[in-house]
Amino acid sequence: MILEHDSVLERYPRIQKVLNSTVPTLSLNSSTRYEGKITNIGGTIIKARLPKARIGAFYKIEPSQRLAEVIAIDEDEVFLLPFEHISGMYCGQWLSYQGKSSRFVLGTNSLGDWLMV
Repeated sequence: MILEHDSVLERYPRIQKVLNSTVPTLSLNSSTRYEGKITNIGGTIIKARLPKARIGAFYKIEPSQRLAEVIAIDEDEVFLLPFEHISGMYCGQWLSYQGKSSRFVLGTNSLGDWLMV
């Protein structure tokens, strides 16, 4: 039995669910200033186009909210090292500048332990 549907997404609601969950959109009304985009992801290194990047600067990868540090600059490409796993990241994600600082948030579980920096 064939039912008529207005769209393919109505007929296959699972497709709509997958599309909504895997390709998040960024709000154009956001006050965040985006400075670059990811162009390549390989191993644990992320390549991006960031015109004003400096070694040691921190960037937030949007919309995943993960942090990465600039570790190398090669003319028009910047190499970043993320602080978390890279699974789920994709080319085209936006990068926003977070400053240049070395702050560590430690919980009470680390009391009495050594921290090598």
